[in-house]
Amino acid sequence: MSQLLTQFADDHRRLKRLLFVLRAQLDRFDKDFGPDYNRLLQVLEYVADYGEQWHHPAEERAFALLDPDALNAREAAALERVSAQHRELPILARSVTEDIEAVLQGVVMPRSKLEEDVTRYLEEQIEHLRLEDEILFPALDTQLDEAQRQALDQAMDTPGDPMFDARDSTRFDRLYYDILEAEHDSE
Repeated sequence: MSQLLTQFADDHRRLKRLLFVLRAQLDRFDKDFGPDYNRLLQVLEYVADYGEQWHHPAEERAFALLDPDALNAREAAALERVSAQHRELPILARSVTEDIEAVLQGVVMPRSKLEEDVTRYLEEQIEHLRLEDEILFPALDTQLDEAQRQALDQAMDTPGDPMFDARDSTRFDRLYYDILEAEHDSE
């Protein structure tokens, strides 16, 4: 397996941890104290900074190496859907960010709208990860020969994950500990 495919798998494991925190914050609507809107914004900021700036473009470059004639119908449909999600997910994230920022500025918004927007974002992210993990990454692993893997690895300079690899304590330290806490509470 290429280093890049390993990086993608690591990124997905980490994103699932973040989605767990996002879900936990959303579940706080059912409690008296509600979600921590700043924490929600941090999750979205992290995904925008790392996911949208490096991860998804890197995936698109890797998926471009897939031979469309060698894909089965399931793989072709997954590739089409994932490519669309790479365009749609940032739009959904911006919409949720705008909702949260409005609430923080005192704008009255139906709780149901925010819950629906966050839930839709979560569901799209979960489906996106599933399609890539279960269908597209195995297709890449099968189709790419060793020379293609090496060329892909050399062409992709990983910037380092700002929360997990090159920890940016001024931006994501609290979120990192929230992830650890949420995981501990779920055990």
